[in-house]
Amino acid sequence: MKKSAFLMFLLSGFVLFAMLLTSPVQAASDVFFTETFDVAASLSGRWSGTTIVTETHGSGLALKIDNGSVVKNTVLQASLTASEVAGRRVMVRGQVKAANVSTRPLPYNGVKVTLIFTLSDGSTVYGDQATLSDGTFDWTSFCFPITVPSNATAVKISVGLEQVSGTAWFDELRVEADPMMFKETFTDTATIGTRWGGASFTTVAHDSGSALQLTSTNGAGSTVVATTLPAAQYNGRRLLLTGQVKATGVSTKPNSWNGIKMMITYTTADGQKFYPQADIGVGTFDWTNVYAVVVLPTNVTSITLTLGLEKVTGTVAFDNIKIETNPVLASEAFDDGNVASRWSGGTYSLITHGTGQAMEVTNSVAGSSNRLVMTLPYAALRGRQVTLQGLVKATGVSDKPNSWNGIKMLLTYRTPDGAYSYPQVAIGTGTFDWTRFKQLITIPDNITSLTLTLGLEMVTGTVDFDDIVIKTDSFSPYWVNPTPNYKGHTAPRLRGTMVAPGMTATDLSVLASWRANVVRWQLGATTYTNGLSTATHSTALANELAKLDALLPNFSSRGMAVTLDLHSLSTHQFDNATNQKKLIDVWRQLAARYKNGGTNSYSAAIWGYDINNEPHDDAWTENLLTLNELSEQVALAIREIDPTKAIIIEPYNAEPGRMADLRPVRTTNVVYSIHYYNPWSYVAQGVDVSQPYTPITYPGTIEGTTWDSTKMRANVQATVDFQTKYQVSIYVGEFSVLRWAPGGGTFLGDCVNLWESLGWDWTYHAFREWQGWSVEIDATTPRTSSTPSATPTDRQQILTNAFSTNVLPAP
Repeated sequence: MKKSAFLMFLLSGFVLFAMLLTSPVQAASDVFFTETFDVAASLSGRWSGTTIVTETHGSGLALKIDNGSVVKNTVLQASLTASEVAGRRVMVRGQVKAANVSTRPLPYNGVKVTLIFTLSDGSTVYGDQATLSDGTFDWTSFCFPITVPSNATAVKISVGLEQVSGTAWFDELRVEADPMMFKETFTDTATIGTRWGGASFTTVAHDSGSALQLTSTNGAGSTVVATTLPAAQYNGRRLLLTGQVKATGVSTKPNSWNGIKMMITYTTADGQKFYPQADIGVGTFDWTNVYAVVVLPTNVTSITLTLGLEKVTGTVAFDNIKIETNPVLASEAFDDGNVASRWSGGTYSLITHGTGQAMEVTNSVAGSSNRLVMTLPYAALRGRQVTLQGLVKATGVSDKPNSWNGIKMLLTYRTPDGAYSYPQVAIGTGTFDWTRFKQLITIPDNITSLTLTLGLEMVTGTVDFDDIVIKTDSFSPYWVNPTPNYKGHTAPRLRGTMVAPGMTATDLSVLASWRANVVRWQLGATTYTNGLSTATHSTALANELAKLDALLPNFSSRGMAVTLDLHSLSTHQFDNATNQKKLIDVWRQLAARYKNGGTNSYSAAIWGYDINNEPHDDAWTENLLTLNELSEQVALAIREIDPTKAIIIEPYNAEPGRMADLRPVRTTNVVYSIHYYNPWSYVAQGVDVSQPYTPITYPGTIEGTTWDSTKMRANVQATVDFQTKYQVSIYVGEFSVLRWAPGGGTFLGDCVNLWESLGWDWTYHAFREWQGWSVEIDATTPRTSSTPSATPTDRQQILTNAFSTNVLPAP
């Protein structure tokens, strides 16, 4: 459940930056080509091949291509800079629409989007193409990978119609680097030696391919192999290094940095060397996913990847080694002479900061603002997620009249309906020294404008800005669900309640009589406020599991499904890397215990693993996994052990609107979950039973907005969009309203009706946990009372009516 008022200014949207600011610390752009077709007069300078025709699309233009004959091709081509993409794996993305396209004679004909390469020997090679249908279809997004030959001397993007008649429209074309910067599967055993140098190695069978194996008999030496990476491409980036490791008889390491090595070594321009590596155990263990987060400076001159054994004996095998990146796509250091050409709207001065400059903004007039604005190229930013961060220093900044005023580090974007959104970094007031602030921000894929704002709004004082940076997350926005619309059960619907760890067999009998077919079991409930930092976490977990195990036979005998929720024992996962590793290790332990055929005899009752209750990444720093990365690493760890049970993943704070921030994890049998307590001021009114409160009624005007079933449906649209886009199932893990809230029965009924109409599984919060949420106590009973009603309340009847249609689930 939520513990405080509804948090913060909601950030929605998706963002990747293809911004090239003049700055000495900026990394190379990962966007090699963009075309919006919005300036018709300039198209002939970039495109050739047929007559250029444009047509209105959204607030801009799109390319229109007609082909009247099935025996000819009507295509347009534009050039990329070959030196930027040669040897790289790129993603080609965009939007396309078609009308009356005839059946293609060959698979590679039809509506075409592809890259064409001229090689150094003069030959022409055609890349893969977008998978697009014949016939008629509305605007559709596409995204597909192409590996550019390393000897490509010319590269063109080609769009149009080939050997078919009909009409096609194209828009928002983009060619960008695949965030997968490195991948080694060791499948081609004959060529491993050409990429890796060092110790002798063998290969062993793994999955459908092979893995690299190294053995050491010298505990004082090293048995390693290494490969060189292109420093220029890795400079100034945040890297996620992942891989699979298997060990046999690896001895104890003499120092923490010895042992099994999966390590990046880099040298900076001043000659210093650094050795970040994955934290890997010793002994004997089966295939395990491991990771390391590496943040590179901008002055790296050499970089290598090393695998092997150092000062230990034993055998180790490696497979599926990958490096993904969070590129610095834009930065502003204010150190060059062109600051004025990029910023407008307010006044500023440039001051000395470190070895360069910073922007200083002052406002002395109360009730006014002084803000600087930079326009950004929105087309390359659609459908992406970024971290906006920067250094800020404040002197005497006055209190802000509203929460959204004050020091501004803010993005503004507009959508086709004319609405503006203002996601911003949360920054305090007063006086403080240079501090790094950051915020994960998403922007929708249909924005029509985007700006960055720095300054002071409705406050007085002085603020300094420096090293403003925008980075993407490490996940590619293209994804194919390996188990589309997976639910994890065969029942028409799971409908039930949250339960407390103190639940008894008698409580379970009552809930079963209501015909609930699922419970969400809170391990630790709200007890462990330090979460993963709890000094006795292992003991606490063992005690909580004992409570669950005592009742699992009852759940099993009744055929009720159990959602295993780590709850308070999962919190503080962004405090440090130790806690992140602990979260991963705990779920390995739980998967071994509760997988079908696991160490618990009644494990079949467990339906799914809810890995991270209402996660908050406010404390995130660059040396930690992001929420997306952590969710994936936990999911992969579970899948090493349990290949079947549902994995349940929540967005930030489990908020429906924050589903847009998530990237689906790349494994099977995953369900995504939200909690619903909106609007918080209504559902939680009077939550502090020692304090008076002013009653708020539903439906009605709440927080200045009309709240009713229509508003509720709109409030979960981001979750509906996520479900549709990625073909996943949604589970509402919690929703509730305090029993004394006026109109609570109507609110609860609207919730249940909405979940039913959307086909979502759900569990009400909560059954016999705290009397304020209890549906068994009447709304008119004093807030401090826990006396149940003599007759079922309207809220209880809403639940039991829904439960009456339940059937028992099967895994």
